[in-house]
Amino acid sequence: MKIGIRFKMRQKRGANAQTLHYLYCTIRVDGVQCSPFTTSIATTKSSWDSKRQLIKGYDEKVRLQNEQLNQIRDDIMGLYNDCRKQGKHVTPDKLKSLYVDKEQFTPQTLLAYYTKYVEQEKMGRCRSSTITIWKTRYNKVKEYITQELKVKDIGLSEITPKFLTRLRNYLTTKAKRKYSQTSATYMIQTIRAVLDYAVIEEVLPYNPTSSLKLIYSPKKPMKYLSEHEVQALSNYQGYKKGVKVVVDMFLIQCYTGMAYNELIALNKSNIVNNGGIDMIVIYRGKTLEICKIPLLAPAKVLLEKYNYKLPKVRNDRMNKLIKKAAKQAELERWSIITTHVGRKTCGCYLLNAGVRMEVVSAILGHKSIKTTERYYVELLTSSVSNELKRTGLI
Repeated sequence: MKIGIRFKMRQKRGANAQTLHYLYCTIRVDGVQCSPFTTSIATTKSSWDSKRQLIKGYDEKVRLQNEQLNQIRDDIMGLYNDCRKQGKHVTPDKLKSLYVDKEQFTPQTLLAYYTKYVEQEKMGRCRSSTITIWKTRYNKVKEYITQELKVKDIGLSEITPKFLTRLRNYLTTKAKRKYSQTSATYMIQTIRAVLDYAVIEEVLPYNPTSSLKLIYSPKKPMKYLSEHEVQALSNYQGYKKGVKVVVDMFLIQCYTGMAYNELIALNKSNIVNNGGIDMIVIYRGKTLEICKIPLLAPAKVLLEKYNYKLPKVRNDRMNKLIKKAAKQAELERWSIITTHVGRKTCGCYLLNAGVRMEVVSAILGHKSIKTTERYYVELLTSSVSNELKRTGLI
């Protein structure tokens, strides 16, 4: 495949020796030529050297104009070489479109495709906090590439299981802010998602990192409150007004499984009646997917108390006050309680009540039932044992 890039002067009619004429660029690939496009560079007829493809002269203006012409040629050649590397069919019109219309063309590098993936696949589909997490991970990958590998970026074809293993080791042992094994694994999953996107874009034939085994930190016991602890928190009468509000909000989480951001955004319009059953209809904060939660009687009583419009309490303040309340109610494990513990408590409450796993998964808004199983497997084991003991089978 042969490519030619040449500049031609388009002369004006009735021009004199001092008239400036614009230079136009043409691209030819294997004998096929695109229509000329302007370079926005103008000079006189006598100053243009068509054979040498440059403007004659030695002053500063001429030097800058010739540098511009060389830059145009280099930029087009760079686009041509990138297309060839990606195995794409190259035409002069395609190159012209890439250069003139600034058609998006992404270099085959990790950081470039990471940015493209976030902008095209994540923006508008994920909440801002999720985008922030992706951008934070981008900065950490960039830190590894620039400070550890001493390069500006790395080609997609260079991302191998070995590269990810070294990145994982860097994150867990060398980085200024060291990551846990699980956090490092999330980073690797992020890069894998970018490579999967590159496969969809037909930049890579396959994802070369699929064989790498993911490593997670030892699983921590799940934190949740027992039914007895929830009742103790609910029945205590000595709370001050501000603390009582937070207790009510936390209890609503225990009965609905709503996350903090979903809880404070709730209003009466989220309550719909479906077949005689009141349901909370919300968009899950993480997935932005619609979710329907049956409104249990204890939650309904609490929501009606506030006319379905809960006060705005910052998450950090709510966590502080719910610990204070639990301590006043003499819960031994008061220090473990956070708003997220309320969400986990809901899952446990429903499973212990005999609600099927797939129903609990839907109420909690998990994308996959495997997520629910992973978090609640210990509880299920305990529930099975207790049930078998209750029936006298063991």
